[in-house]
Amino acid sequence: MHQSNGAFNLERIEAAGRHLARLSHPAYPGYALTVLTTVYMFHLVDRYVIAMLSQPIAQDLHLNDTQIGVVTGIAFGVFYAVLGVPIARLADRRNRVNIIAIAIGLWGLTVMGSLLVRSFAQLVIARILAAVGEAGCKAPTYSLVGDYFVGAQERTRALSFYVAGSSVSEMLSYMLGG
Repeated sequence: MHQSNGAFNLERIEAAGRHLARLSHPAYPGYALTVLTTVYMFHLVDRYVIAMLSQPIAQDLHLNDTQIGVVTGIAFGVFYAVLGVPIARLADRRNRVNIIAIAIGLWGLTVMGSLLVRSFAQLVIARILAAVGEAGCKAPTYSLVGDYFVGAQERTRALSFYVAGSSVSEMLSYMLGG
């Protein structure tokens, strides 16, 4: 059996068969979309809340404005943007569900670990790891939505539902975070 890129690969065929078996229940794509949207909303709540609480965090950790800018901007944004592309490439080659699960686990541990932060350096590390966790969800999620919802209209509705989570999360951030 030849196993070059794009060639016949029994492991990939078996994995696709298992994937299709999971999708055999008609409610599964909707369930998966709801879970992915909820995760996306929590990611965004995390971003909004840290921005809203930047002043109390700065006071607690004795940070200046530059340090708070690094924590809420550069430490998160650079790693989120830069790692998005390699994670997307990995998602094309590996199991997207596993990538998302690992990313959610990393992000969740980072958010919990943020409760223990006592210095600027620790907070920067926490925000970098949170960025990696969030970046690990975005591209694989779009790909999964494409797998679960076939057809342009169905996929468009599903992606619209997913993206609408950002508006809901912003509202929740101000209600719950404040």
